[in-house]
Amino acid sequence: MVDIPSSCTRTIPCNSIKLFNKWCVIIMQNKRVVLVTGPPGNGRDEYLQQAIEKLEKKVKTGYYHVFEYMQEVAPLYGVHNLTRDNVFTISKSTLERIRNNAFSKVIKEIQESDNEIDIVSTPAVFRIRPWGGYLSGRVDGLTIEHIEQLHPTTMIRLY
Repeated sequence: MVDIPSSCTRTIPCNSIKLFNKWCVIIMQNKRVVLVTGPPGNGRDEYLQQAIEKLEKKVKTGYYHVFEYMQEVAPLYGVHNLTRDNVFTISKSTLERIRNNAFSKVIKEIQESDNEIDIVSTPAVFRIRPWGGYLSGRVDGLTIEHIEQLHPTTMIRLY
């Protein structure tokens, strides 16, 4: 288990995109990996797109929306049309393999990129109606192993 120092995390309300933009300018002095998380459906990716449009004018920026990568790799696991509506209808073990493969692709692309800042976006936890392999009603969108593999220089939680 890795303890993430509080100095490496920030909690920012989603309506504070100006604050996020200013903060990104501070961290873009060297290549950085920024992990942005928060509850699903809170508008995180829409706000990130706005920030990235501005950042890209100043610095080479990469954006990695983990669910898009999951959709890309899902056919390898027999899931040919992964959507937000059906993502939790597949078995938990299959979903975990899809998610792990997606993170591996993101990590590889970041390692091979020449971006000065790479932004990774994913919810940390989903709450769903308990069923099957999801009896707790909790589904991790991000694990500590993913954080260790990403080696983010910064973590931001938008709420």
